[in-house]
Amino acid sequence: MAGYDLVSFFASIRGNETDPDRLLTGVAELFEADGASLFLASSSAPGYRLAASFGASTFIPAGTAIVEGDGVGGQALVAREPILITEAGDRTDLSSSMVVPLFTGERTVGLLNVSRTSRRPFYDEADLRGASTVGAVLSFLFANALLVIAVDQHRCRLLGIQ
Repeated sequence: MAGYDLVSFFASIRGNETDPDRLLTGVAELFEADGASLFLASSSAPGYRLAASFGASTFIPAGTAIVEGDGVGGQALVAREPILITEAGDRTDLSSSMVVPLFTGERTVGLLNVSRTSRRPFYDEADLRGASTVGAVLSFLFANALLVIAVDQHRCRLLGIQ
């Protein structure tokens, strides 16, 4: 993780913990990424829906979903392990990517993808460990946000508020 300033990253998101766009921008800046995307669990549809995109990943259409088992992201969700991609296949615009599942305990809350273009150095195992650490913190933030929402909904039901 040499070269990454985690203290500045976490300070930059303070007060913005539930804003996916702000969080993703901070992650992209931290890992000097050219593109990044964040997919979060949805109660209204199966799979994990695009919540935010940054830079070169903004071409991903709104509403895009990742389903467990499908593609690299889906494989990372099933394995519950981050994946480092240094062979982009037919994608000549990418040099490397890190795909990190976001989970707390048994609950999967989303998926983080961070990528660099072919003009940039490859990510390595140290970068992947750093992305996994950031992913663990993001997982906690999102799980906490879900808990706050559930408590607020329960409070409203008890008080008869819609």
